[in-house]
Amino acid sequence: LLYTDPIRSDRIEYVPLLKEALVIVVPRKHPILEGKDIEKNSLENLCELDAKELRGPGIRFVLATPEHSMHLSEQVFLEKYGIDLVNPLYIDYINTRYSVACGGAGIAIMPFSTAQKKHTVNNPVFCTVKGARMVRQIVIAKIKGKALSAAGEIFWDFIIKESFKNHD
Repeated sequence: LLYTDPIRSDRIEYVPLLKEALVIVVPRKHPILEGKDIEKNSLENLCELDAKELRGPGIRFVLATPEHSMHLSEQVFLEKYGIDLVNPLYIDYINTRYSVACGGAGIAIMPFSTAQKKHTVNNPVFCTVKGARMVRQIVIAKIKGKALSAAGEIFWDFIIKESFKNHD
C-alpha cells in the first residue's frame, strides 16, 4: 500500500520511498499578499510568508477531509506553526480543493504535482513558509505481522529494492 507520512500508528510497518514537495496556494487577491512582490511568482520562485501571517481571523484554509492522504500532513503543518483554524472549508478531492483555493475561497496546502496544473481563470500565488522546506514522504506500508499474498510480498520486496537503488 502506498501511503504518505506522518504515520501515526505503531501497527503499521513502512519504508520511505520518496519526498514530495508541498506548496501553499494563495488566491492572487488575498490580503496576505499585500505589499509582496509576486510579479515573477512561480513554483520555482515561491513567495515566502512568515508563519505568523498564516494566523488570524481573516485566514481561511481549504483543507482535506480526514479520509484524504493530505489531511495528516495538513494537521502537522497547522500544529507546527500554531495555526488555529477559523471557519475552514473541507473538500475531499484535491483538484477541487485546488480550484476552490485558486477561486478565492481560502488558502490550501498542495503537492507540487497538483499545483503544476495550470489554472487559467484565477492565477494563484505559490508560497512557502520562510526558512522551511515543506515536504511529505511517500511510503510503502503494511500492517505489522500480517502476511501479504505471494504477489504482494514480491511487490513489497521489489519496491523496497528499487527505492534503495534510487537513494544510492
